[in-house]
Amino acid sequence: MAIRRNLIGPIPPVGDGNVVVFDGTGGYVVKDGGGGGGVAIAYTSQANIFTQNQRISKTRPEWQALDPAGTGIARFFQAVGDTWYATVNLSFDGTNWNLDDTSKAGGHLSMGIDGSLTVAVATAGANPRTLSVVITTDAAGNITQFGGQLKFPATQNPSSNVNTFDDYKEGDWTPVDQSGAGLALTVTSAKYTKEGRMVIATFDITYPVTVDATAMLLGGLPYNIGSALSALTIGYNGSATPLLGGVFAGGAQFQFYKQPAVVPTNAQLSASRFIGVGMYFV
Repeated sequence: MAIRRNLIGPIPPVGDGNVVVFDGTGGYVVKDGGGGGGVAIAYTSQANIFTQNQRISKTRPEWQALDPAGTGIARFFQAVGDTWYATVNLSFDGTNWNLDDTSKAGGHLSMGIDGSLTVAVATAGANPRTLSVVITTDAAGNITQFGGQLKFPATQNPSSNVNTFDDYKEGDWTPVDQSGAGLALTVTSAKYTKEGRMVIATFDITYPVTVDATAMLLGGLPYNIGSALSALTIGYNGSATPLLGGVFAGGAQFQFYKQPAVVPTNAQLSASRFIGVGMYFV
């Protein structure tokens, strides 16, 4: 595209091989860099043009992209020190940020000479507008500020790199009896949080009245267990059976334990409420 600085009015595009050169008086002109002897180009087309933005100081480097109708759609300019800005539907008058089209939002990217970046947006509305920072990085590539939310895809994109955080989810799960007794549990609450490979699951359940002598076994965990032995803690035990806690038994199942390491029967948990939390790895 043709670009020049400190020249007013639309400038048509030029072909590949042309160059932007300093004109010796504070401006730039596009010249034929291939076979034209360095002479100024004669412009004919009016599509995809770039021009100096007349509404902002002509004393600083700045370019404005226009559509064929001559409407400003994007800018690239130096406003403060060694910081450059690239904006869409957004201009700066030296004090305030203003939208070209107030019915649409504006985008803003600032780039420091040290490599730092800031991405911000201005919502649609009457000018002037206030920028809201979306994300900021420092010269080392560290994220130093963002909107407070990191969104992961619904389907995990797993990474084998041990230093890569590749998943986060929150949700509900449903504890169910899998001892074979066909017991209908009352589930007051059961929630989970998954961070990478780690899953934290909470539960608040009540056993029905039962005399079944089968060893208790619960299932329904939100993810299958990757590590065979992971512990859970029972914070509230409404039964007369002293429980130490529990372990995840593989698959999506878990069991309570009493002392010595024995799994209680369903009958020993009859009509009792249990509140607990466990952590395991997938």
